[in-house]
Amino acid sequence: MKGKNVLILFGVFVVLLALIYFFDVQGTKKREERQEYEKLLFKVEKDSVVEYTLKNEKDTLTCRKVDGKWNIVSPFFAEGDSKTIESNLNSILGRKIERKVVDKLTDLEPYGLHKPRGEVIVTCRDSSTIRLFVGSENPTGLYVFVKYPDKPDIYTTGKSLWNYVNKSVYDLRDKKIMHVDKDKVKKIELTSKAYGRVVLEKEGEDWYIREPIEYRARNSTVKTFLNSLTGNRAKEFVEEDPKSLKKYGLDNPSVRVDCYVGDELARATLFIGDSIPDKKGRFYGKEESRKPVFTIERYIVRNLRKNAFYFQEKKISGYDGENADSIVSVVKGEKFVCKKVSDGEWKIIWPDTMEVEKSRINNWLNGIRDFIVDNLVTYEPKGFKKYGLDKPQVKIEIYNNGEKVGALLVGKKEDDRYYVRNEKYPFVYKAREYKVKRIMKKIDDLKKKEKGESSKAKDS
Repeated sequence: MKGKNVLILFGVFVVLLALIYFFDVQGTKKREERQEYEKLLFKVEKDSVVEYTLKNEKDTLTCRKVDGKWNIVSPFFAEGDSKTIESNLNSILGRKIERKVVDKLTDLEPYGLHKPRGEVIVTCRDSSTIRLFVGSENPTGLYVFVKYPDKPDIYTTGKSLWNYVNKSVYDLRDKKIMHVDKDKVKKIELTSKAYGRVVLEKEGEDWYIREPIEYRARNSTVKTFLNSLTGNRAKEFVEEDPKSLKKYGLDNPSVRVDCYVGDELARATLFIGDSIPDKKGRFYGKEESRKPVFTIERYIVRNLRKNAFYFQEKKISGYDGENADSIVSVVKGEKFVCKKVSDGEWKIIWPDTMEVEKSRINNWLNGIRDFIVDNLVTYEPKGFKKYGLDKPQVKIEIYNNGEKVGALLVGKKEDDRYYVRNEKYPFVYKAREYKVKRIMKKIDDLKKKEKGESSKAKDS
């Protein structure tokens, strides 16, 4: 019986604790939340807002939400930047009353409310509205005066409210120069007056050039190009619904980019027209599927106006650092053959068998692997003699299981660069001298020296 009473008392104690928590702790929390809610200038749920209007010194504009997307519907229709419009609305709805300064109708001029510099009108789904006038800053410059038009009270709120009210159409509109999901692009056609036509296609995870040559593209370079295409913004909008594109040079654009997206290869197109004479560094631009003509900064145009060489893989030796088991090198008439004898271990096997200095052979192999060309000379040479590539001074052949996977040729030197090519392709390039010096090694530069033997070879 005694134990039962203890259990009953314990149960009563637990219930009392729960009641204290509910009425005291939770009650206090709810009261605090209610007090914070009462301080809000706009007592509405943000998800219930379907429209808001901003009147300020720049514009009078209205944003409307339809099917989850925000657009600007006045003073003209413009596709909105939904994320920016939503963020701006949330900032307005989060402003709180700091204090009441006037509780009866009085002269509004001292507060800048006789001719308010700004106004916000928030419209909810049930068609109810809240209007708020924004006046001048208070003497400390920390707050602004605000007033509801149908109430005598004047309040102060943080001056940041003005930043969210003082928005232009440009601030809130969608300013992307091209609307395409960069991760779903399967093909790119780039045509420019400067460089002609370049076609890129994606196979699996890798990109390839299809025109004007068939060659590997560098994935990171294509990604950079797509980032520039989708990540940049128009500087300004010059005409919302042009009747003619000719005056902007958009009827015969200097650059045209076509992106084909998804399995259905839906096409999206960007045109870049003439440069703007009185605005140095800007060009006219337009998306084919959208009406407005806008301006683009020169650096964006420079990032989009590219030739095939920009996109191609510039490591040309054919050696990836792994898939090779022998290398035949001829440098200024001296020939030797290196063979991989185990993982990471190489030796010279011709004209004689000899050990190599590991650090030197690794530096040489890395130089071949990382041999990056600097300039394109031509994709269509009319012969190799004038480049010294008919009788190259360096020829490095890479083999894997007896099959040649690449051959690097070095021809004449011109200034600080050498003419080079991969034997598999006719394309002629230039490479800087230091890159050529790194691979232009002879037997004495690589072989292991006997103890006490002086070495003229130096690591590059």
